[in-house]
Amino acid sequence: MKLLDGYKVPVEWEEGALWAKHQLDTYRALQNHDIVINTYPTGSGKTRALLNAIRKLGIKRALIIAPINQLIYQYKESVEKFVEIYRLPHKVVTITSESLDATKKPHSKALSDVLDEFSNIIAISNPDIVHYVIMQIYGKRQIAGNLLVKLLRFPQLIAFDEFHYYDLSRIFFMIVMLASSKHFGLNQKFVFMTATPNEEILKIFSNLGMSYQMVSLSQDGDLQPVASPLKMKLLFGNLDDHMDEIIQVLKENSESDILVISNSLKRIARLASLARREGLDFGMVTGPMNADERRCALERRIVLATPTVDIGYDFSRPSKDRQSIDIVIFEAWSHDQFAQRLGRVGRVFGKSKHDIPSKAYAILPDYLKDKALEALEKSKDRLQLNNNMSHVFKERTENLKREYIGPHRILIGLYEDAFKLIFPEEKTGDFVKEMLDNYYGLLESIFGFKQYSRITRRTEIDFYYFSKHLEEGEEEFAVRILERNQQLRDMILEKYESQEELLIAAKLYKKFVEEQILSFRLGQGKMVYVLDEKKLTGAKEFLYDEVAVLTQYVVEPLPFEEIPPIYRSEIRKGFKLIEPLEQKVKVSLDIRTRAQRRFFIPTKLKTHQYFSGSGTLRFDGFPVFLLDDPKLSRLSYAYDFHPIEAIVNGIATKVLIGLEAIKAQSYFEEKPWECDLFPI
Repeated sequence: MKLLDGYKVPVEWEEGALWAKHQLDTYRALQNHDIVINTYPTGSGKTRALLNAIRKLGIKRALIIAPINQLIYQYKESVEKFVEIYRLPHKVVTITSESLDATKKPHSKALSDVLDEFSNIIAISNPDIVHYVIMQIYGKRQIAGNLLVKLLRFPQLIAFDEFHYYDLSRIFFMIVMLASSKHFGLNQKFVFMTATPNEEILKIFSNLGMSYQMVSLSQDGDLQPVASPLKMKLLFGNLDDHMDEIIQVLKENSESDILVISNSLKRIARLASLARREGLDFGMVTGPMNADERRCALERRIVLATPTVDIGYDFSRPSKDRQSIDIVIFEAWSHDQFAQRLGRVGRVFGKSKHDIPSKAYAILPDYLKDKALEALEKSKDRLQLNNNMSHVFKERTENLKREYIGPHRILIGLYEDAFKLIFPEEKTGDFVKEMLDNYYGLLESIFGFKQYSRITRRTEIDFYYFSKHLEEGEEEFAVRILERNQQLRDMILEKYESQEELLIAAKLYKKFVEEQILSFRLGQGKMVYVLDEKKLTGAKEFLYDEVAVLTQYVVEPLPFEEIPPIYRSEIRKGFKLIEPLEQKVKVSLDIRTRAQRRFFIPTKLKTHQYFSGSGTLRFDGFPVFLLDDPKLSRLSYAYDFHPIEAIVNGIATKVLIGLEAIKAQSYFEEKPWECDLFPI
């Protein structure tokens, strides 16, 4: 193992207290800039930097957006503690489905009450709710518009935590908030907390005419240790390839606090089975587990986890005078994963002992072996290793405009249509109309839309409205859409030979738009009830993706009446886990289509495999991207996509489906807008 030095952060005294310098620099930068990006490493006190900015700048209303609920609960504790220590007048509220449920009011009404609060308040929300409010699909039509207006005017400061967690297709709501603040003169401040700022986002700040400043780690001035020295070892393959060595590490370090993270629930379940056989005491933290189960698991000396713990989990051990986690073992398929998981080990900020080395075993893909070993050899400390490793993982160029002139182009059109309903033309004067037209023009310029795309986009959006009216039995409204949109009518006549075919296509298109474009969290299939009496996954019962269950575990179908009543309204199938499969079943697909392009939405997409208790699995409304060129297959692996074997109209090939197909069309094609979104 190679020994690497730890790193320190600059500190500074203010108001008789010692602060990490960035906790002061953040509020100082906000005094003169619209936006501050705090890029300090994990575990160096970015939350305190944000809260201090709220205190020092006299912010009355702040909105903190955290990517997952677990981080929201952690935030709430930190904010309440800070408010108490500094005797701030702020009320602290959370905005999640669970917290809105607790009000005993409809969610939209409960949220409206929060946004009407104009006294001192710090609201902490997940991005899902913010996204759905922005798109005006949170609550009934007449309420949704009011919620959007209230959301846009509510905060004086908006903070986005763990911003690198969002990919480009999930930042639409953030761009709308920035553009609205600038265009309507809301004079809001923005804080982004991310270790890896996206160059595309920095361009947007500049294009909007918003000033920003980075607060980045330096090694100047008075320094205080944040990360301990580190003994580092690189392994290659995946967790399965190193089970014996990992078990040995767990057995030999029983007095240490150890964290193991795998990208696969199945692999972590297999490690748990081996550890159980060796008599090791451990806890598991996995997606299927509930909050209480996870809380208990975190108290164990050994924690086996899936990526669930990447964000929002505090492994603090208050009784220890050194680092909380002594050893970390993790898989990493990207630089973000590598940096995030390595940052879990050896945190010593505020600890009395900071020179006891931690240990890390990073398991990387085989193809990175030579470059990764060279990067480690050239590194003298942890910061240098992190920088060197950023060049090891395959770089990929992402362009926000390509993303939004590809299939995601529908999103901005749906937003504009909904926004116009708040300010109907017959009730607004020329000044308001001109201001709104300029606003829509500003948004379209950010996303790279040009005039030529408007007609195509209008047809695609109207087909969604048409499909929605048909499903809701509002045929009269559906006919009106065809009467006003000649191009849509011609398109339907050209593509669909019968009323039955049109109805099937309309149903699939509505599902495609709502699940692959409008939804904030995208799924790959149907959810099923799972009974895991042996706790192979760490939880006894949970809901999980049907494909993942059937391709990774030996299962026994459960009769519908054995599914607990609380799940029956949303779940039709249940399975009992017997044991992990020795080898994951590789799904292959049967696809039928008349499409002539690489990207399409097929009317028939199902697995060749027949699964006991499920039959063949269907993927209704899922887009497909053909990997009909070896270069495209290689490119898909660079993007960490998952090609699937398929027979398309009798021809064997590989494909991407769902969000990966959308991204492939956006990034792989020379002209991403040349794609047909009509199911065929």
